[in-house]
Amino acid sequence: MDIKLAESSAPVAGFGSFEDASRSLLTYLQQKVGLDLWMVTRTVDPYWTILEVAGSKFGIQAGAVLSWSDSICSRMIAGLGPNIVPCLEDVRQYMEAAVALTHGLGAYVGVPITYSDGSLFGTLCGISTQKMDEAILQYRDEIHLMARLLSTVLAFELERDCLERSIDAFEDDLRSKRRNGALGVGDFFGALRREGERGRRLFTPVLVGVIDLVLEPGKTPSSDYDVVTHKLSFSIRTNRLARGTIGKLSQGEYGFFVCELFGNSAIQYLAMLENMLGDLGVKATVRSEQMPAGSDLPRYFEEFLGRGI
Repeated sequence: MDIKLAESSAPVAGFGSFEDASRSLLTYLQQKVGLDLWMVTRTVDPYWTILEVAGSKFGIQAGAVLSWSDSICSRMIAGLGPNIVPCLEDVRQYMEAAVALTHGLGAYVGVPITYSDGSLFGTLCGISTQKMDEAILQYRDEIHLMARLLSTVLAFELERDCLERSIDAFEDDLRSKRRNGALGVGDFFGALRREGERGRRLFTPVLVGVIDLVLEPGKTPSSDYDVVTHKLSFSIRTNRLARGTIGKLSQGEYGFFVCELFGNSAIQYLAMLENMLGDLGVKATVRSEQMPAGSDLPRYFEEFLGRGI
């Protein structure tokens, strides 16, 4: 039996990144389903970051950082309404969302994008000022399938980022051996720059901090600094919650940052850090901040240092 080949037998390339997949699917959805604006978003409460868009209405562009609580998506995730709403007036909880009131929305579509463990990463969503025909409901399964595809591509991209960080950490370990486990100032800011470039793709949440050890020069032997530095560095670089990067900024002062750490996990991390310092038997002050979404990591850390305690 002869098999007729399609007119074009050129191979179809796969998606090279989460960004590539997002743009392609958003363009497809806008062309096929309609709605004024389609978005792929990331949620790190209280931030709702727009990663990619298709459509120019509302003035919302990729890279915009909005309030998660103002979105309809936050209410959808909370179970206050369905994934597809042809007429927004039918769902009071959605109509009361700040974004709906601000833009006079008439229709909404939204489904979650998840991490590999099922927890929320963000949403695939669409909005329109006009009400939509009930026929839009026929795309429910297709839109859910696209969200699952994005979740799968996301998992591979995050795994790649994790591998890159592991390689960076190995190289940092080699550099830090000369300083009892902590990077020097130059290497530490180099690590900040690398992570800042990597994190721009997915607006990676980062916890930054400074540890000031209360050790008295002249009364505290220099060997004690070395012991504390080594144990502190080892704890941050191998913490079971998240592997961080630490640098010695000056005698008794250490900067650190930890990627993909926020919310309750960040609170647990800082509690473990405080407990570890207590176990070392030294007094210390720890100050930290969650870097706002969309910030430039090296610049933000310098500003954080400048703010002091």
